Amino acid sequence: MFNLETLIQKEENRALEFKEEFPKKLKLIKTIIAFANGSGGIILIGIKDKTKDIIGIQDDPLLMEEKIQNIVFDNIKPIVIPHVSILNHKNKIILAIKINSGDQKPYFQKSKGLEEDVYIRIGSTNRIADQQMIDELSRRARNISYDSIIDYTISTELLSLEILNDYIKKRNVDLSCEYETFEKIGLAEKTNEHSHPSIAGVLFFSNNYPEKYSSYFIKLAVFSDTTRKKIEKQKQFDPPLLSQLENAFELCKFAIPSSIELKDLEQKIKSSLPFEIVREALINAVCHRDYSIVGSGIQIHIFSDRIEIINPGVLPGDLTIEDLGKGISEVRNRQIVKIFRELGYIEQLGSGITRMFEICKETGLEKPKFEEIGNYFKVTFYYKKENFDILYRYIQKNKVVKINELTEKFQMHRNTIRSYLNKLINKNLIIREGKGPQTRYKLK
Repeated sequence: MFNLETLIQKEENRALEFKEEFPKKLKLIKTIIAFANGSGGIILIGIKDKTKDIIGIQDDPLLMEEKIQNIVFDNIKPIVIPHVSILNHKNKIILAIKINSGDQKPYFQKSKGLEEDVYIRIGSTNRIADQQMIDELSRRARNISYDSIIDYTISTELLSLEILNDYIKKRNVDLSCEYETFEKIGLAEKTNEHSHPSIAGVLFFSNNYPEKYSSYFIKLAVFSDTTRKKIEKQKQFDPPLLSQLENAFELCKFAIPSSIELKDLEQKIKSSLPFEIVREALINAVCHRDYSIVGSGIQIHIFSDRIEIINPGVLPGDLTIEDLGKGISEVRNRQIVKIFRELGYIEQLGSGITRMFEICKETGLEKPKFEEIGNYFKVTFYYKKENFDILYRYIQKNKVVKINELTEKFQMHRNTIRSYLNKLINKNLIIREGKGPQTRYKLK
């Protein structure tokens, strides 16, 4: 059953579209195809998309329902079954068309064929799928994960036995450290006497990715304030996959602003975010990114008030943002997730985001913000607003200070100190004088 009041509070997205009146035939076809190729969706007819005013439909809803069924049957292949509901809201009739995620992807327009008219949903728009996306839709229909595909252009002998040996030790299993082992654990396949790894095998066990894997990176950027105007530091992390994750996490711990806490006359440094939720978010990003999307990697953006982790690919399968934190799980990369579970990075599928919510609640943080932006997924954590009185008291005592003096005294990241100084300036408590290395801060 549709909850109309809830739906109209939302903006159009990859699973929701508003129409003031019955749409033109081609637009309706494109949207239904895009929903079927994605995680499904709802089209509401009789609602203005900008203002959400409910104006209702004037035509006979039963005739409109029949028209929809005919348009879909005559123009879309494979067969899609739209579920049409007639809703009465304060004596105004709304037509709701629900399209389920299809299990025979890719869907396309009959008149043009599979190569030309496969539509996908990106944000609130319908777009023509390129061949890469068509291949991905076909894999979903066959229940094949991209990371399990064998890369016949690479020899298993190009993988690292040293990394394999470390993997065996961590798992504490009875396996030999030889190239044939990759086949035994399902990360390679032998064809015509030659062994070739899966994509997951290359990601985990290669120290040097081939050129076509060059976008499988994690990149971190630290910005000087709440905007992207000035980058203080940026770093791209090298393979293999676990090293990328661990090294990115270590730099996050250093770059995330810290605060000063005074307790029982003891000065303590406290991170603005619990590191555990950042680690969970990074593991999720690595496990669930869409590796079929090339040209863009995982991005970590650290600001003075928040951290953003941006991942190629929207939520997998039928998962929606509303499902997050409810223990519901969809696995996009089966081999990658399997290895992470074997190595103890994942305790239970579906528990990571639930734990994020719990930690935020326990520590008084805002809930993480999840967004699907175009073909990317973004999670944002906002820092807890901490007491920085001790910094002000130090300036009161010493009259004039430089930022280098403060970073050395309090052993805090320069970005953190600058953030607190800017807050004190905004509160009219201190002023800034000079430029560059000669910049000084003193009481107003």
